[in-house]
Amino acid sequence: MNKPWFDQLHLMSILSYNPHSGEWTWISCPGKNKSFRNGKMAGSVRRIRGRPYNVIQIYKTSYASSRLAWLYMNGTWPEHCIDHSNCNSLDDRWGNLRLATVSENNANRRSPKHKKSNLPKGVYDVGRKLKKRYQASITVNKKTIYLGMHDTPDAAHEAYKKAANNFFGQFARTYD
Repeated sequence: MNKPWFDQLHLMSILSYNPHSGEWTWISCPGKNKSFRNGKMAGSVRRIRGRPYNVIQIYKTSYASSRLAWLYMNGTWPEHCIDHSNCNSLDDRWGNLRLATVSENNANRRSPKHKKSNLPKGVYDVGRKLKKRYQASITVNKKTIYLGMHDTPDAAHEAYKKAANNFFGQFARTYD
């Protein structure tokens, strides 16, 4: 999303952020209908890259409220991603937000809902040709790293968990 031209002080003059609830309230709404919004909740839910996010429109530009929260609390615009540690992209409480690289943010995702198998994250069934063995792999900085073939899904998942903790530390999500 776009970096705003305004700074932390200007943001604080038009919006109030509650770090405990993650909610935003208009203090002084910029634009024509100032009295219409002042004192009201700010923002709406919009899908960004297929996921729902809270978005606030300021001066005809939409901003993810999690990125605005970073500016509001730290005084700087985040260079990379803002990760929601509980994987709920609508939960903008300050304790749930953390700065992350794209790779770290992706590591904290759940398995895709369209995944047909019930295998754990990072584990793939390679079929009957290989006598029902399971492959483990992990993606780091857009590169897939092969973690070997295993006799059971649990053994493959253990390899994935070890690699995820090694590469991503606190961002490693080893379960769905």
